[in-house]
Amino acid sequence: AGFRDDWVRENVSPDQLEWLKEDLAKTTNPTIVFSHASFAQRVTPVTKVKNCKDVLEIFKNAPGGVVACFNGHHHLDAVTKEDGIWMVQMNSLDCCWVDVDFIQENLYGPEIDAKYPNIKYTMPYKDPVFAIVTMDDKGIDIKGRKSEFVGKTPEELDLYGEKSWWPKSIEAGYPCTPSQEDRFLPFD
Repeated sequence: AGFRDDWVRENVSPDQLEWLKEDLAKTTNPTIVFSHASFAQRVTPVTKVKNCKDVLEIFKNAPGGVVACFNGHHHLDAVTKEDGIWMVQMNSLDCCWVDVDFIQENLYGPEIDAKYPNIKYTMPYKDPVFAIVTMDDKGIDIKGRKSEFVGKTPEELDLYGEKSWWPKSIEAGYPCTPSQEDRFLPFD
């Protein structure tokens, strides 16, 4: 626990970059990329792949183009469009992770806390959240599910206050929310 600006560990290795370039060169069809971590530039240093600029350069040179990237590492619901590519952050099914200053204990009782010691570092959702995604030549249609927090809300915890790394994420449009929002993302 304890988030820092240098905490990012994700990196796409040189051999993975080469594989990606070769694989994208095999098609002239528009491509959708699924990854664990984000390639978006507009997220904070703690939430993106270190060498995402290298990855994005490969996307720009793909014969068919990359139209969207889906990831979920950050447990957040957010969308941004960068260089014509939709960057879709899929929310976690069950929780949002928090730093040591925002621990909530006994949300489910001491027995559960003892069995799952990391649960105190989460803001769990009452119901699982998910999305159904459909696509056609016009765009991406996302139908999401909403829930509510178990325990305190981000505002009640002062999650976006001075003690947190979250304000940087909020400025980038990545708040902690127990939902996957409905949205339509048109292709240009």
